[in-house]
Amino acid sequence: MRDDFYFGNITFKIYTDIATLPENWDNVSSSNHFLQKPYLQVLQDAAPVNMTCFYIGIFENNELIGVSIAQYINTNQLESFGERDHHLKTKIRNFLFKTFCSHTLFLGNNMITGENSFVFKHPVEPKIVSKILIESTQYLINYFKKTKK
Repeated sequence: MRDDFYFGNITFKIYTDIATLPENWDNVSSSNHFLQKPYLQVLQDAAPVNMTCFYIGIFENNELIGVSIAQYINTNQLESFGERDHHLKTKIRNFLFKTFCSHTLFLGNNMITGENSFVFKHPVEPKIVSKILIESTQYLINYFKKTKK
């Protein structure tokens, strides 16, 4: 999807399909099963209709050194946010969610808790990790703006 952000010799590329991930993705993500291809494939195949996954490869001198996941949730595609005893409260809650919380981008996996957003093959300076993750998130936000989502 994108591969032209540079931080010295570190770059990132965003993928939208497991089939296009680099071959050594699982070697880099070996310390986290939730970032390995088999789990990501299940997540991609079973994703709700309102969720889109993005897979971020982080490279140093063209070698994959880190992986991450981002998820876009569009709650406008949900019919209801749950029914309650009071019909008016349900309508108000649904209106508020659809109006103010309808488009959410998670850096990480919103389906699980814990430290499962990214992993690196070797230690990387936290400042660089932050820059890469912020830039990849900003790229996705701009992508959604361009596609009018």
